[in-house]
Amino acid sequence: EIPSEISLLSKLTHLDLSYNVGGNGPVLVSLLKINPNVRSLFQNLTALDSLFLTSVHITYELSESLTNLTSLTHLGLGSCGLYGPLPPSLGKLTQLNWLNLKENDFTGYIPSSFQNLTKLSFIKIAGNQISGPIPSWFGNISELTFMGFFSNSLSGTVPPSLSKLSNLETLDLGENILSGTLQLDSFLKLRNLTELYLGFNMISLLIDETKIDPNTTLSKFYSLAFANCNLSKFPEFIGHQTNLVLLDLSYNNIVGQIPQTLMSIQTLEAIYLSNNWITGFHNHTIKLPWSSLRMLEMQDNSLQGQLPIPPSSIKHYDVSNNNLSGEIPMSICNLTSIAVLDLSSNNFSGEFPPCLGSMINNDSLIALNLRNNSFHGTIPLECQQESELRMVDFSHNHFQGKLRRPITTCVNLEYLDFSFNQISDVFPTWLGSFPLLKVVLLRANKFHGVIRKPQSTTTEFPRLQIIDVSHNYFTGALPHEYMLIWNAMKAFKLSNLTYMKAWENDTFTIIACLDKKIVSSYLAACDFVEDIIMWERTF
Repeated sequence: EIPSEISLLSKLTHLDLSYNVGGNGPVLVSLLKINPNVRSLFQNLTALDSLFLTSVHITYELSESLTNLTSLTHLGLGSCGLYGPLPPSLGKLTQLNWLNLKENDFTGYIPSSFQNLTKLSFIKIAGNQISGPIPSWFGNISELTFMGFFSNSLSGTVPPSLSKLSNLETLDLGENILSGTLQLDSFLKLRNLTELYLGFNMISLLIDETKIDPNTTLSKFYSLAFANCNLSKFPEFIGHQTNLVLLDLSYNNIVGQIPQTLMSIQTLEAIYLSNNWITGFHNHTIKLPWSSLRMLEMQDNSLQGQLPIPPSSIKHYDVSNNNLSGEIPMSICNLTSIAVLDLSSNNFSGEFPPCLGSMINNDSLIALNLRNNSFHGTIPLECQQESELRMVDFSHNHFQGKLRRPITTCVNLEYLDFSFNQISDVFPTWLGSFPLLKVVLLRANKFHGVIRKPQSTTTEFPRLQIIDVSHNYFTGALPHEYMLIWNAMKAFKLSNLTYMKAWENDTFTIIACLDKKIVSSYLAACDFVEDIIMWERTF
């Protein structure tokens, strides 16, 4: 708890208590809090010009508690647990230059009193539940360089007055319910604008390319995000962007090939083109040209022909749910930094290149999905001690033969799906030595023989929650000893079917199935919800 004695520091000008957080695993909790009974904690600190309390646990309505701090130029209250309407009283802090209220639980409209904050250059109210229109008077706050309004419930149209903000560098309105048409030309002429995020609204972008002169008027963008903006083709102006790092055109109606102009932008690191009608690359290019590319998502398109191979810098590559075919080229072996590789639901055939084993062995691969193709041959599952592999899905293919036991234990593997193949082997009891394995799916193969009793009452399948060995040729009795030692399965809750969290930098992908609906495209085991229910009732 922040001591109340801090209110005695009447000459204090700068106070930063941000990001004091802790905890185990991915969920961090605030370690500092303000007692709701001491709401006047900062009222006497009238000399303060900077107050940063991001991730301090506050959990009460701000109301008038900061109105005495009229000298404030910087105020950071992100992730504090604040709730209720955005306090109109903040409009009295007319010296504010920097305001961050992200990721609280604020509701209601943006107060009209905020138009008094005429010195504001940075405002971030993202990750709340703020509703109503974006007020047009924001266009009069001429010093604004950053507007972060994403992930709220803002509605109405994007005010044309925002295109008057000549100092604006970042405009993020993504993930709201904004609607109507937006003439993009005027925003493209803001010479300082480098980041423009409009995706996942209900906006229809209109671009008059004839009004754009790339040599004189066009901004040099770093990030462009136009997901779900009703685009039917690649905007031509993007081809003139020489500094572009992130491009998101997913969930549109773009048809045809990726143009040469886009393929020539060598600065691109992240490209999101999923859920369109894209058929391939200019001139049927197979070796992709972006030398710095780390992220490429092209799932749910109409890609045809051979698998395009991205550069060795790639971390995340997803071409699932397309019409790609043929054998996987040996050049895939060059993807030595890959973390997530998803080739599922295509028409690939043949044996996967021998380097698959070494790809699994590298210390970067987290998830590998080959589901629903026509691969054959044996499954090479090898893990070095430092392997980060969490998830593999080889299901719905034609893999055959025996499962080759890895030389070392896959210490991080959580999810394994070999179902719907032609694997002929005895039950792989050695999987029980994988310490984090939660899901084992061997359904519809040619496994046979007797499943032996566990050799240990504590170390075999210690984390197992889901197992499916149905539609095989096992004989004999099912060892009841397994039922006694599968403690993780006994504690499993159907209400939280989270199979895996795959981390990549500061993001993670949750693979889950809930109410028979696939929440993520990655490898969810939703075919087996009924079996899971049966297991839970048993225990």
